[in-house]
This record gives sequence, C-alpha cells and structure tokens, in this order.
Amino acid sequence: MSGYGHAYVPLDEALSRVVIDLSGRPGLEFHVPFARAMIGAFDVDLAHEFFQGFVNHALVTLHVDNLRGQNAHHQAETVFKAFARALQDGRRAAIRARRASCRRPRERC
Repeated sequence: MSGYGHAYVPLDEALSRVVIDLSGRPGLEFHVPFARAMIGAFDVDLAHEFFQGFVNHALVTLHVDNLRGQNAHHQAETVFKAFARALQDGRRAAIRARRASCRRPRERC
C-alpha cells in the first residue's frame, strides 16, 4: 500500500501537524516539546515510544510536529488526533490509487 496523508488539528492554544507516507520504509521525525513531563499518570515520553513502535512495524514514514502549545494535555490530544486523521487520509489516498490502477486494461488487481 502506498499513499500519503496529512492533518492539522487545533485545540485551544495548541496546534499539531502530522504527515504520513505509507511508503514501506520506517522513519520518524518527532518534534513535540511537551510543556510537562507527565500528564496525570502518563509519562509523555511514551508518546514518542508509541510512534517509534508504530513506524517500525507498519513500515511508514511519519512526521509529528507540535507547532504551538502550552498545555501538555492539549499538545498530546492534538498530536494523536492529527495522527488519526493523517492515517485515515493516507489510507484513502492509497485505496484511490489502487482502484485507479485496477482500471487500466490488461492489468490484474
């Protein structure tokens, strides 16, 4: 599957952007300067660990950027929501590309 997607998600003062390439090559650029080290009992370092594990096993390239934010909870929420939307966008693009290639004569899908 190949395709790419992106999303910007705001929440109050926070704004995050996620771009994904379903390329078959793992790569992560993670730039999220969390305002605090903990959100309740959640260690914010686990967010990076989650995305690193995801790219390694899904074989995707992922850019995660928190562009603005002073509240760590808002930063985390916008990052994860932008990730979900970018993944959905990339998957849709891959499906459209696959369907388009199936319309070519003499090709098997």
